Amino acid sequence: MHHPSYRTLTLNDPRKIVKYKESLYFQLQKHKVYEKCKKLRIIPEGGWTDTHTREYLILDQLIMKAMLQSENKVGKVKIGKV
Repeated sequence: MHHPSYRTLTLNDPRKIVKYKESLYFQLQKHKVYEKCKKLRIIPEGGWTDTHTREYLILDQLIMKAMLQSENKVGKVKIGKV
């Protein structure tokens, strides 16, 4: 995890927020995160097994990587004349 001061995403610029959301949505779709979440929401009668827990942890890591990758894609936005 990166210290907040080293992160590129700032909530002050709406253009960055839109670009971040679009990139994140693309990453989540690409890795079929939504389908995997739906699958994990169905809890078997005996509760989660170790396999379910592992799948959840892998999914959590995948989402975090997608968030960081999307954050890095946002980059800097230049305003005014170049």
